Amino acid sequence: MIIIESIEEMQQYSIQLKSKGKTLANVSTTGFLHKGHMSLVDIDKENADKVVLNIDHIDPYNKFKQEPSKYDQYLEEYLTEQLDKDLELSKQHGVDIFFHPDMRKVYVSQNTQIHSNIKKLRKTYKGVEFASPNISKSNLKDFNIIMPDIIMMGQKDIFQNLEAQFLITDFNFPIKMIMVPIVRESDGLASSSRLERLSKSDRKNARSIYESLKDIEEWVQQLDSPSIPDIKEHIRQKIIGANGQINYIVICCASTLEELGFFNSKALIVVDATFGNTPLSDNIIIEPKDNIKKINNKPLNSEQKVPLWDGPYRKKPGEYS
Repeated sequence: MIIIESIEEMQQYSIQLKSKGKTLANVSTTGFLHKGHMSLVDIDKENADKVVLNIDHIDPYNKFKQEPSKYDQYLEEYLTEQLDKDLELSKQHGVDIFFHPDMRKVYVSQNTQIHSNIKKLRKTYKGVEFASPNISKSNLKDFNIIMPDIIMMGQKDIFQNLEAQFLITDFNFPIKMIMVPIVRESDGLASSSRLERLSKSDRKNARSIYESLKDIEEWVQQLDSPSIPDIKEHIRQKIIGANGQINYIVICCASTLEELGFFNSKALIVVDATFGNTPLSDNIIIEPKDNIKKINNKPLNSEQKVPLWDGPYRKKPGEYS
């Protein structure tokens, strides 16, 4: 595994690789790697010649605008306590390039503005910001520095998925994006480094997030027109009953992010809740009732799984549910 810290070196590596007709896949993370990240790497390995995993900590000028010195403290803690763990896990899963740049060199200007037709993703849904300018800036910088042919993104970060796809389309990047279903722990929780912060009781209670989403998935299949307010109330009561605090519940069209009155199109349900002092997010994509038993007008037997994406860049790495 090659470790690259220089932006220029990363760009040169990509240019040379492409000159040989090879393909490059990218998994972008903020560090603190876990098996959810590695599932993206594993699929990347089957779809491209080389895989870059990069550590985009944060925009130091935005996150630590008031106290810039805290970025140095944050970075020092990562370098001393986490970097070796991330390197080892990356090696175990066959990452080819571990790209770990100095974010102060990535974000040279504090005033970079991005103007595109991305306004509809920059809206607020009852107090919930779907996507921020910082996500756009991070995506665009990754696209220009790493120059990937393929990017893998986990469904867990669903809003970032949608924004990345919009940027790829809006700015005509020659990039294939594949969204990979959420990787879950044995208790159903979506894999996240935040799970380590939960107490034993809080972790048990946090299962209510996914349990409520599965309840709704079954409910939608059984009812002709489920009530959106009733669905939100069921999720709210289940989580509150498990000593959780609701941050937000979003139910919208999975393609347009428009609010749904009922389930007449593929729906996205996103739940964000806090247990103890730890915020956790999860989501589920639900097909409307009429589409559950068929995809592309082809009937499915009871053992088949409904694919969540159209297919990979080269060969099919398997089916995911």
